[in-house]
Amino acid sequence: MIAHLCLSSHGDELMDETDANFRVMREKLRTCGSKSHEISKFVIVTPHNLRVNDHLLIVYSERVCDEDKCYKVDRELAHSLFLNAKSGRLPVIEVNYGTESGKESVIPLDWGSSIPLSFFHSAKEVIIISPGRALKRSTLFRFGKMLAANLTATPDKVGIIISADHAHTHSEGGPYGYSKMAVKYDKIVMDFVNSGNASLLLDIDSRILKGARPDSYWQLLILAGILNSVKTTHEAPIYGIAGYYGMLVLEYEVLN
Repeated sequence: MIAHLCLSSHGDELMDETDANFRVMREKLRTCGSKSHEISKFVIVTPHNLRVNDHLLIVYSERVCDEDKCYKVDRELAHSLFLNAKSGRLPVIEVNYGTESGKESVIPLDWGSSIPLSFFHSAKEVIIISPGRALKRSTLFRFGKMLAANLTATPDKVGIIISADHAHTHSEGGPYGYSKMAVKYDKIVMDFVNSGNASLLLDIDSRILKGARPDSYWQLLILAGILNSVKTTHEAPIYGIAGYYGMLVLEYEVLN
């Protein structure tokens, strides 16, 4: 069953306790983590793991690790999601590294996963999913619906973390320069999370995406599919701009 759902940014500012500008955002993520204290298994949808442009990627290694911590991969659930996606004719692949199993079967834990997970202290097992950016919008939406249906049918309590930073062109001094599309994109994101209206994402003008340069759009389409399939409620999102990119945290209460 889906026991918890959180939309989280993954900017370094979340890890800097001295940065007062993002104190409220950190506190909200701590609340998300504390409310998930009975959940040990999390699905993380991240833009920063292995990337295959025209496929959805599901990590199938035994573990994922960064310099500080390792998490066990729930390979049974990961493989089940893979098989169900394949049966639904969704373009998905499983990836492993080194060896089929054992201590060498490890894929690096990306920052899009590790930063949000650092607030979820009960997490022991993970399933890492990374969406390709050349996939059709409708494909990612359908995958979200499939993901929700399969996790709802799972007897274990599972949390979902959608990891996403938004427009990356808010500042001329940033690595991608400035575009007026940044504000437009982030407003659409805010309108979507406040209303749950998937058409706001599905029908977005591609020129806005090109100018805003988000790393959130593809994960948000998966989130839209989940929200289309699961009843939720939420409080107001917490939004801020970290120099050149938009950050947002939102906790959903899943109404089982």
